[in-house]
Amino acid sequence: MSGIKPINPTTYEVGLPFGDKVEIGDKEAGDFKPHLKLNRWDGECFIKVGLPITDKRTPVVEGDKVKWIEPNREAHFYPFEPRIVGGFLQNELGGFEFEIILKKKPAKNTITLDIETQGLKFYYQPELTPKEIADGAVRPDNVVGSYAVYHATRGNIHSNNADAEKYKCGKAFHIYRPKVKDAVGSETWADLLLDEPNGKLIITVDQTWLDNAVYPVSIDPNFGYETKGGSSSQWVYRSTIRGIVATGGAGTGNSITAYLTEYGLYYPLVKFALYKDSDSSFVRGTSEWTVTEDWDGWKTLNFTTEPTLEAIDYVIVGWASNYVSGWYDTDVCKQDSETYNSWPDPAVFVGGTWKVSIYCTYTTAGVTEKSSSDTGSGADAKASGNPVATLTRSEGGSGSDTIFGLLGKLTSDAGSGVDAYVSLEKPGAKTSSDTGSGIEGTPLPSAILAGSETGSGIEALVARLLAAVDTGYGVEAGSVETDGLLKDLLATELGEGSDSLIAKIEMPAKGGGMKLWT
Repeated sequence: MSGIKPINPTTYEVGLPFGDKVEIGDKEAGDFKPHLKLNRWDGECFIKVGLPITDKRTPVVEGDKVKWIEPNREAHFYPFEPRIVGGFLQNELGGFEFEIILKKKPAKNTITLDIETQGLKFYYQPELTPKEIADGAVRPDNVVGSYAVYHATRGNIHSNNADAEKYKCGKAFHIYRPKVKDAVGSETWADLLLDEPNGKLIITVDQTWLDNAVYPVSIDPNFGYETKGGSSSQWVYRSTIRGIVATGGAGTGNSITAYLTEYGLYYPLVKFALYKDSDSSFVRGTSEWTVTEDWDGWKTLNFTTEPTLEAIDYVIVGWASNYVSGWYDTDVCKQDSETYNSWPDPAVFVGGTWKVSIYCTYTTAGVTEKSSSDTGSGADAKASGNPVATLTRSEGGSGSDTIFGLLGKLTSDAGSGVDAYVSLEKPGAKTSSDTGSGIEGTPLPSAILAGSETGSGIEALVARLLAAVDTGYGVEAGSVETDGLLKDLLATELGEGSDSLIAKIEMPAKGGGMKLWT
């Protein structure tokens, strides 16, 4: 992590190794506010949490901490590295502490923080049930009563490798249960309650404990940047086909990835699969893998044969022959108890509460992803579903890709002539009585303006070339100066000259018409 640095008079910033930034303060405020803003995925999602205040104070920066100091309380903001808690790696991408110091016994046993969020969904993590414990589940004490925080709309099926690597199973943060300590080392856990509709995060400390505490007392809600679930069990996939429901898209399935940790040198076989959610029918399985010693991380297995996917709901599942730790948070899932063997078809799924850390990657139908070496010429993947390809701001190629770079209507086109997209998508024969209004008819890559036409409109793409001088009433092609025409009409093109719209113009004698080849 980078050190704490001021970015304006009211705000400090800490850069995280994976690119996101944490803000301490409030960039929009005229004075410093004891607020913490945790950004995820370049600000696509965030949590902003703050201590309500009424007075103005200047913060104190000491080393890696920013401190807000009042007579009866303080708030300390500082980053911390990944750490092991109860045998679990937590804050795997780093974390941030919002530590509250009570210098004297408070008037009440609750601390209410303001909270604002964007693009996130919160899952409360209760105590494990007796059955979960019997099934080998483990949940660290600071995860009990905490909140797992996920992307609100990004599911567990991704249409390309870049998104799969970026979002994984969609987990953004974990808000851990606060630990409370007094001046002589007495400790207790605080309760955490997210009141999302009212924008409040409420911390409650046992009143009797506060009555007997030696002050000052510290309360440490911390926010971890995570990618996997906060709980684990060696039974997640052992003799159980278990997974979550996610919405797919039209394309070709490539692989399934899950977070696994080797447990007890059992070296189990592991494989993943997709089932249709509608009827629990088997779609396709991945290759099989033997878990290696000391394995701890995301494991990707490719489909044995790549399936064709639809825009429907699938169940992404894992299965293991023996003990291997899988990671999860508490939410709904689907599961089928089966001795490890061939994939059943259909599965007999029942409901469960294991939101396992698993996701699927596929390639969108008909799209070849644009590589960094592509200069912009030729087909562009972003044209999928359209008759032409779009040249985006980030692409370095001159002109437009594929079909002569149709950029929509020119500013000179009032709507009565050909619109590039319309002429390609809805070709129709032009009649001799057509005055030029409506959809122009030529669906071919070239258009001919006959010399005998006297106001029947301008065919297809010639309408664009003649728009600067043509009144719509049959100006002969031979009256147009070609060089000047191109310079005038192509001023809006991204490329120089005629690279986007034309390759050759043949200009016959006046009255003989004009022919355009693309």
